[in-house]
Amino acid sequence: MFGRNEKDIPSPILEVARQPEKISTREPQLVSIYTDHQETVPDYLITGTASLTDAAKRAPEEATDCVDLFKTLLGVSHKKVTSYTYDAIHSLTAHTTDLATELFDQILGSLGERVATDDTARAKAIAAIGHTFVIEDSDHQPPIEEYDPLFARLIEQADKPVLLEVAKTIGTIAVENPTGFPRTISSLPRLLKSPHPDVRMETGRSLALLADTNPAATDDWESIYSQIESFYSDPDIPSSEVYFMLASIEDR
Repeated sequence: MFGRNEKDIPSPILEVARQPEKISTREPQLVSIYTDHQETVPDYLITGTASLTDAAKRAPEEATDCVDLFKTLLGVSHKKVTSYTYDAIHSLTAHTTDLATELFDQILGSLGERVATDDTARAKAIAAIGHTFVIEDSDHQPPIEEYDPLFARLIEQADKPVLLEVAKTIGTIAVENPTGFPRTISSLPRLLKSPHPDVRMETGRSLALLADTNPAATDDWESIYSQIESFYSDPDIPSSEVYFMLASIEDR
């Protein structure tokens, strides 16, 4: 499982890797290990983090309770540790969004620091927090005023996996929080000109959803309609998709 690094990996991580259901009972020891390595992370601990992420996926009910552990992991200044942590949090949202909800501030800070994490992993973090925006019984309201500039900046600066996730989720998020994302909604139409066809299509879908549920969110519908209409000549976007997008946006 661990190869040559096994002798160096702390015993609590080894135990949890082999018995994932013990992740919550071993949380204090795990927190202590990562607290001691916030800035300098040895190779064996990177290997251990990958196994810890796998264990969390295999024992989601127990891992969801480990808020302190994931807060500590998000504070570790290492690309791979952060990527593994994003992956685990995203996976656990399929079980419950409670963990991602508890970690709003930490995820926001981590994404905002532009740590050189894998873009696919960053996209998973965005997807995880995106799910929490649409949970009606959540006791913790998302810090919308802080996420709005973050999403807007990601639209301007991020690479394809992150852009695709923002394009896919922002429509649903904005529908649930129609007054909370003015900067993001203002920036979103520029993704209609993305060089990536799947980003263009998901952006069109999100804008169509927004037109159906919150047409007052923007006064730029005429320009948006014209840009989406041009998709009819785009071989990478099905005409049926274009038709339904335009049906939502026309007369707005």
